[in-house]
Amino acid sequence: GVSPRLSLPDMQELGIAIAILPGVAMRATVKAVYDLAVALRERGPLAEAEFNEAFKDHPLADIHTFAGFDEVRAWEEAYLPAEELAKYEDSVGHQPAAPR
Repeated sequence: GVSPRLSLPDMQELGIAIAILPGVAMRATVKAVYDLAVALRERGPLAEAEFNEAFKDHPLADIHTFAGFDEVRAWEEAYLPAEELAKYEDSVGHQPAAPR
């Protein structure tokens, strides 16, 4: 069954320390993807530009940093041989946040 939805103060008063709600993140993701797909269908590439503008100041807007690309690059520089690092010489992909 579905547990009742309680406020945080009510949960604390009852001694409930955690609520697990696995479906809500998935539903939020599906809704966001659907809404973007509809916007793309209706407005084309302008919808992407609008999304990018709205997303640019979001805490997760820099998805590469969030995913740890800079740390991976640092590990590669520390542990990979120079010939393996040569793959980045002509790269147009992610650029690290700060020069190393």
